[in-house]
Amino acid sequence: MTPRDPGGPLSRQELLRLGFQEPGPARERLEALGEAAGPLLAMLGRTADPDQALAGLGRLVESSPEAPALVGALADDEGTAMRLLMVLGASQALTDHLVRHPGQWRELADPGLGSTRPAAYAVRGALLAAVGAEPTATDPVATLPAAEAPDALRVEYRRHLLRLAARDLAHQLPVDDAAAELSDLAAGTLDAALAIARARVGDEARTARLAVIAMGKCGGHELNYVSDVDVIFVAEPAAGAGETAALKVAAQLASVTMQVCSDHTAEGTIWPVDAALRPEGKAGPLVRTLASHRGYYERWAKTWEFQALLKARPVAGDLELGQAFADLVTPLVFTVGAALIAYASRMAGRLHPAELGRPTDVSAVALRRAGTALVFAVIVANVFWATATVAQWSGRGLAHYQATHLDHLPSVILDTQERLYLRSPGIEETVLPPEEGQTFHYRYRHLRLLIQGRGLMFLVPDQWSASNSTLVVPLDDSVRVQFQFRNDAP
Repeated sequence: MTPRDPGGPLSRQELLRLGFQEPGPARERLEALGEAAGPLLAMLGRTADPDQALAGLGRLVESSPEAPALVGALADDEGTAMRLLMVLGASQALTDHLVRHPGQWRELADPGLGSTRPAAYAVRGALLAAVGAEPTATDPVATLPAAEAPDALRVEYRRHLLRLAARDLAHQLPVDDAAAELSDLAAGTLDAALAIARARVGDEARTARLAVIAMGKCGGHELNYVSDVDVIFVAEPAAGAGETAALKVAAQLASVTMQVCSDHTAEGTIWPVDAALRPEGKAGPLVRTLASHRGYYERWAKTWEFQALLKARPVAGDLELGQAFADLVTPLVFTVGAALIAYASRMAGRLHPAELGRPTDVSAVALRRAGTALVFAVIVANVFWATATVAQWSGRGLAHYQATHLDHLPSVILDTQERLYLRSPGIEETVLPPEEGQTFHYRYRHLRLLIQGRGLMFLVPDQWSASNSTLVVPLDDSVRVQFQFRNDAP
C-alpha cells in the first residue's frame, strides 16, 4: 500500500482517524521515512499531538548525522519508538533540544529506562560533573569557562528531563513519582548553578557558607514541569571570616545562582528561581543568618509565613547549615500552631450563645460554628505537618539502616525473557541454555528485594551505593523470581 492509495493505511481518512489534523503534510513526511513509516504510524496516533510528533521526528532525522541508524532503531524497537514519539508529541521544548543535540535520542533506547529511577545523588553528581565540578567536594566549583558552563548545565538538565519525560509519558509514571523526581532534579540543578556562582565570585566564595532551602512545591517534592522554584537562602561566615563581608559574598553567590538558572542563552532557560518567600519578601535582604531568621520569625512573621515553612527543605549548598535552619524553624511552627489552637478555642468558648444571653441569636451560633471550624482546621493542619515530619525523619533513618544492612534483605534470583542491560557493579548476568518450552533466557543474581507493592518489586544490587539505580520489576508472567532468605550460594 502507498500513501496515494485511498484505501491504504496511509489514506487521508486513516490519517484523520489517527488524530492528524493536517493529513497532506503528514503524508509527505511519512513518505520521507520510507518503510519505517508503517511500524510508526499506529504509535504516532497514540501521541498527544501526532502532527507535532511527526514534524519533530522529521526535524530530528534531518539534523542527525546518524539518520539511518535512528530510523532503523525506531522501526525495529517499539520501546525506543514509543518513548521518542511520545516526547516529540508532548513537548516542543524537548523537541528543539533533541534537534540541537540529535545524539541524545540514544538516551531513549535504554531498555531499562522504564523500570529504573536514578538516585538523587547520581543526578546531582552528573549535573555537577557537566559543569566541571567535583561532586564529592565540600563546596564544588565549576571549572568550565564562564561562558560555557550555563549552557553545559542546560544540556545536562534537559538530558535528565528527557529521560524522565519519556518514562512519564510512555510508561505511565505515577504523578507523585514524577513530581518527586522533578524536585530531585531541581535540587541537583541548584547545586550545579551554585558551583558556577562560586567560580564567578572567585576565592572570596570560601568566606561564606550558603544553604539553599527549597520551599513550596520543590520543598514538598511536588514540582511539575512548568513550576518555578521557590527558595530561601541562609548564610553564615566561614571560619575566620567577618560577618558583614561574608554576607555580601553570600548575596553575590545567591544572586548568581538565581541568574544562572533563569537566564536565556543559546540553550534556552531552565526555570525562574523565586526568593520572595524569604523574610520581608522582596523588600528584605536576599540572604540572612540563622540569628536574623530567628529574630524575624519570633517577632514579625505572619501566619502564612509559618504555613510556607511547612515545606521547607534544605536541598543545595551547605546542607549542614540548611539542616540547622530546619531545626530552627520546626519548633517555631509548632509553637505558632499551638498558640492558634489556644486562641481559637478561647474565641469559640466566648461565642457560646448561652453566655451571650441570646440563646436563639443566629449570628452567635454562626460565629461559634466558625470558631469551632477554625480550631478543627488548625488542629488538622498541625497533625498533618507533624505526621509528615515524623514520617520524614523515620524514613531517612530506615533508608540509612537498609543501605548499610543490605545483607538483611532477601536475596533474589531474577529470570527474564529479555536482556536488562544492568550496569550496576556486582550483578551477575547468565544466558540460560535454550530448552524446549523455555520462556526465560536471562538470569540475574546478587540482587536484594528492597520493597514490594502495587504489583511491583523494587530490587537493588548487593553492592548498592548512591550512584546505583533501583530496578523496578513487574510481578507478572514476564519474570520468574526465586527468593533466598539466607546468604547461601544458590
